[in-house]
Amino acid sequence: MTADPDPPDVVKAPHQGAIMRKVNVDPQEALTTLDILAIEAADIMVAEAGNALALRSRREHKKHRKDRKHKKSKKKSKKSKSSSVGDQWGKYGIIHEADLFTKEAEFQAWLIEVKHANVETLNNVKRKEMFNDFMEDYNTATMPHEKFYNLQQWERRQEAIRMGEKPIPTGDFFDFKNDEEKLKMQHRQAARAAASRQPTLKLSEEQIKELTRVNRERIEADRMRKMGLKPKESMGVRYEEEND
Repeated sequence: MTADPDPPDVVKAPHQGAIMRKVNVDPQEALTTLDILAIEAADIMVAEAGNALALRSRREHKKHRKDRKHKKSKKKSKKSKSSSVGDQWGKYGIIHEADLFTKEAEFQAWLIEVKHANVETLNNVKRKEMFNDFMEDYNTATMPHEKFYNLQQWERRQEAIRMGEKPIPTGDFFDFKNDEEKLKMQHRQAARAAASRQPTLKLSEEQIKELTRVNRERIEADRMRKMGLKPKESMGVRYEEEND
C-alpha cells in the first residue's frame, strides 16, 4: 500500500523531522527585528516630541496669560494714578503757547510767587520753558492757588471781600476784553509782587512804583507791536539813578 504524498504546504524539517507549514509571505513585506525596533523607536520619539510640544505650548500659554495679567494690572494702576488729574483736565480752560500774552499777568505772578524768578532778567528761552510748565499746571488744574488761573477775577473777589460786598462767584469762563481793568489789576499785582519777591531785597516806594510802571509799559508796548503799531522807545525802560 502506497503512502499518500505530503500536502503541498507541509514540509519536513531536515534535522528534527518535524512538520512545518509553509507560509506564503511577500519578501517586500517581511520586516526584520531591526526594522521593528526602528519603528518602535520612531514612535517613541514622535510621542516624546508631541509631549514636549504640548508642554511648551502650555508654558507659553501660561506665560502669555501672566504677561496679560501683569500688563492689565499695570495699566489699571497707571489709570488710577492719572484719574485725579484726568478728571481735572481743562477745569479752568485750556491754554496754549499763543496764550502767553493773554495770560501775562497770571504767568508773571506765578513766576514771582511760585518759581521766585526775576522777571526782569529772565531771557526768552527760559521764559518759554517756564511758560510750558505754567501751561501744564494750568491745563491740569494743579496750580497752588486759584489766582493763577484768573488773577483779575481773584483781585475783584478780594476787593469785594475787603469792601464787605458779596464776592464774585468763581467761574470756569473768563473775560479778557477789558484791557483797562486788566492793566489796573497788573499794576496792583506788580507792586505787591515786587515788594515780596525777595525778602532780602529792600525796595523803596519809588522803586516799587518804577518797577510797576516798567512792567505795565512793557505789556502795553507788546500789545501795540502785535497790533502793528510802533511803541515809543522809552516805553518799558527802567532808569537807574546814579549816586554821587
